[in-house]
Amino acid sequence: MSLIFLVMTATGGFSNNTHAAAPLRVVVYCDDAYQPYSYADKHRNPQGIYTEIMKRAFKEMKGYQVSIKPLPWPRAMKALEQREVFAVYPPYYRPLERPFIKDYSTPILKETVVVYALKDSANKNKRNWPGDWFGHTVGIFTGTMDIAGREFGEAVKNKKIKIQESNNNEQNLRNLITKKTDAYVNDRNAILYTLKTLKQHGEWPKNAPELEEVAVVSEEDGYLAFSMDDKKFPYKKDFIKEFNAAISKMKQNHEIEKITKDYLSKIDTAPDK
Repeated sequence: MSLIFLVMTATGGFSNNTHAAAPLRVVVYCDDAYQPYSYADKHRNPQGIYTEIMKRAFKEMKGYQVSIKPLPWPRAMKALEQREVFAVYPPYYRPLERPFIKDYSTPILKETVVVYALKDSANKNKRNWPGDWFGHTVGIFTGTMDIAGREFGEAVKNKKIKIQESNNNEQNLRNLITKKTDAYVNDRNAILYTLKTLKQHGEWPKNAPELEEVAVVSEEDGYLAFSMDDKKFPYKKDFIKEFNAAISKMKQNHEIEKITKDYLSKIDTAPDK
């Protein structure tokens, strides 16, 4: 999950009167493999729903000049934990699992975390998550085990469930149809978007077994999460204020809803019949 971090650079010292000074340059590093939310195209240009939302929000912010570059999610989170970077987006709200995150922005976008498995009689009644999957191997996106829930984490810790991590949706889905894993947990749109893209490009086996959604784990909001180091980043309070105001305005104007619908309409996300 998840996904992006910020590195602030400025040629001079920070002033509390940010708006009167030249814009502070901000580099935003985004997850390079989380379609359709945040990913890099073949030219390493940032793409995705969050990317479009962020671009519009940053344009509304006074005193900041922001650019975006892709980066693997685990590296971004590690940099935030080590206080090397200013902020990361869009992790879910996990204060216990991620005590190194002090402040979160206003919620940006709601995601629905689901479980996918092969559509067969063996999985027909496995609707209880994660209890019905004890003794099985579950695929997860590298570094995002927390999205599957606290009970799942305890089951993995107690060796009741095995996990198989892969750093992109495509590999996780291929692991599922080749039975290297028994289930896969991720955001619903991310799974459906990847399946449709692979099929439309002729990159999905025609004889692949059918997949289905067997359980909903949770609904989660994505956030912009900030560094614990207030001294290193004295502009944080102002940045959060500006960012939250921009996101709130976009919500009121239904811009975020429109961006999401427009992006997903590029490819039909309805399951194949």
